[in-house]
Amino acid sequence: MARMKGLPLLRQLEILKLLQDNPMRTSEIAQYFRPENSDSVDVRTTQRDLQALRDGIEILGTTIRITEETRGHSLKWYRSTVHPLFLALNLTELAALITALQQGSLDPDPEVSSTYRHLLDCVVNQLTEYAKSKLSHLMVVDPEAASVRNRLEEDIYRGNILYLLKSGRTVNITYITKDGNKITRPCRILAYHNGIVRFENLTAKVKLTRPLAEIVVHWDGVDYL
Repeated sequence: MARMKGLPLLRQLEILKLLQDNPMRTSEIAQYFRPENSDSVDVRTTQRDLQALRDGIEILGTTIRITEETRGHSLKWYRSTVHPLFLALNLTELAALITALQQGSLDPDPEVSSTYRHLLDCVVNQLTEYAKSKLSHLMVVDPEAASVRNRLEEDIYRGNILYLLKSGRTVNITYITKDGNKITRPCRILAYHNGIVRFENLTAKVKLTRPLAEIVVHWDGVDYL
């Protein structure tokens, strides 16, 4: 695992953004970094960057990796669903962020709770000892001390209502109507907070609010996009 500094890190972060929903080959990535007014590309530098990203680069306590795929006989493609995001916050802003993430990590739904907990660990791992000492009285959830790794969205989306909120995907939901009838309809998630889901029945064009525990989301019909 490499700890990268300076220009290589900036280039590797740019590669992470390039690969979001956009699988690319080494030659295509090298072409992207081709200097203006130059006909040559630096494939070797791109290969070193990709090797570092496959092995994992550690940035402020979070280890980031990309995925390599082989298509056809030997062509290698690279992709990533991780988005590097590093915030420069004062302590008041950090206090607000940590408080919000801790509230989310106590969500009654385990998948939602896990998402917020991962975010909290990512933030806490970036804190200086000074910041930790100033904010320790706010910590009601013990953060993980070990280095955090990025999580591929396609590996953790199923069962997570936040994925449906993010993607705007249509999904079949079974719920009880005001008349006591159980129905299943195509729906879209509109909002979620502390175990309460707001969604739209796309057939009847009506918006409803239900506890997540009282509806059934049919994940078997949802493939990752």
